[in-house]
Amino acid sequence: MHWSEEIAQRVIARNPEKEEYVCAAGISPSGSVHIGNFRDIATSLFVCKAIEKQGKKARLLFSWDDFDRCRKIPANVQAVVGSDYDKYIGSPYVDIPDPWGCHENYAKHFEEEFLKGIEPFGIKLDLEQNEKGFRQSNVMTLSTPDSTVKVFLIPTNEELMIARDTLEIVNSLK
Repeated sequence: MHWSEEIAQRVIARNPEKEEYVCAAGISPSGSVHIGNFRDIATSLFVCKAIEKQGKKARLLFSWDDFDRCRKIPANVQAVVGSDYDKYIGSPYVDIPDPWGCHENYAKHFEEEFLKGIEPFGIKLDLEQNEKGFRQSNVMTLSTPDSTVKVFLIPTNEELMIARDTLEIVNSLK
């Protein structure tokens, strides 16, 4: 049995009457595409497909977080800009200039690279919708009409959620 089928069986067993199962994945455009980026999408996609294989309805939610804050400047970017980009640490990726000057911003540069990397797998995303969704805080479809996988955006404020969860835990310890 494939690991994704085992996970799908466990998910379904927890709530067998559920109408639709949701698998989620997401990344930040922090730099060049790597196997970890693909793994995040592939893991959720494989589980989603395994749930469907069991005769259940499933969908993949994907978040492209170009409003995530830069935590460090990758080596390939530093090779181009030196330490000049250290001033952008803490800034949203969408507000950082493209180091190569060929895109609107840092996020757009790595977004294009990412989209080209997942295209051979039939996953096509409309990331203009993603940015629009983040700015409007709406749930929306990110996949293009011809994508083999339907992908949706559910905007969240992770820092706020973590802070609220932490406060709840601390208060429960009193």
